[in-house]
Amino acid sequence: MKLRSLLICVLATLLAACGAGNAPSASQATPSAVPAQAATCADGTWLFEHTLLATESVCVPHHPQRIAIADFAALDVMYTLQIPPVAVWGLLTSGWYANMVPELMPSINRYLGDARDLGAIPLNLEALAAAQPDMILINSLLVTEPDMYEQLSAIAPTVVKVESNTDDWREYMRFYGAVLNRTDEVERLLGEYAARLEALRTASGGSCDGQTVSLVQVNDPATLYLNFPSYRGWLPLRDVGFRPSDEQLALMEQAEDDNTPYIAFSNERIDLLETDYVVLMNAAFTQQDASAVEALYESYRNDPLWSTLPAVREGRFYLVDLAWQANGLISAHAVIDDMYRLFLGQEPAIPNPYMDQVDAPEQ
Repeated sequence: MKLRSLLICVLATLLAACGAGNAPSASQATPSAVPAQAATCADGTWLFEHTLLATESVCVPHHPQRIAIADFAALDVMYTLQIPPVAVWGLLTSGWYANMVPELMPSINRYLGDARDLGAIPLNLEALAAAQPDMILINSLLVTEPDMYEQLSAIAPTVVKVESNTDDWREYMRFYGAVLNRTDEVERLLGEYAARLEALRTASGGSCDGQTVSLVQVNDPATLYLNFPSYRGWLPLRDVGFRPSDEQLALMEQAEDDNTPYIAFSNERIDLLETDYVVLMNAAFTQQDASAVEALYESYRNDPLWSTLPAVREGRFYLVDLAWQANGLISAHAVIDDMYRLFLGQEPAIPNPYMDQVDAPEQ
């Protein structure tokens, strides 16, 4: 099975891949048959409760030292806080960061160090146990078997986060900030992001307010997906004043499943893209598919039908990368960089705090 196929089957909202075919998927059911925790916890642990916790409350260490992670949001938070894991789900780095922020991979690889690779799907529980974690952070999509939570909990206290396409990544950060006892640091990082966002709004001078955008996702050249504004990739756009068209809003209201914030469409519904801007997101997970999506974008720029769209005809049709899924702090900062350059034609007023970790090119 190809890497993309593995992602398709399980990742759903985590990587905005698909539930059937290559479409982004709705949130999944939370783990079943989860035993309730006792009202008191052992020395050195405390009872963690949260609305995003997919299980009953769980006793976790006050100061975890050996954390295993199988959730993108957890890796994002731990990397930004520079808390090294002892084990990590392999597809996070090979499938996600490698495509979202390839320029950061050398820094991320150094951060991961000798962390044990937990493999793809299903997780390698033997490798997980061998890492001897004192806490496991995992998203609900990966708890794929009825007794898997019990197996994980037998290794170490396990925190299962609910996953959804429509959740705000900032709440995921706060969730993990709470369980890691690093709430103040997380709020500081979110404050830095908010300051960059406000600087972007100021630089725009209100020029983005009310402008319409179509955010189109392409996982492979076979199918296009129009993302609704309830999709979390829309968060940075909404935050600076952009909005979808009235037709897109009406289509979203007709959708039966609020947790499926997208629609597959073809050239027959190209009228849905009659907006001030059209943003095509290259969400491929293999280099072959990514190259094919790039070629598709170039073909659309010269396609007679697509050229009927004002955004394409007038040069407001942009190709962006996987960071536009806005699944975490690092990707959201990258989207701010892109919005400065694409919509304002200038460099960010406040530099991206993660780009200074990029290795300088060899002379």
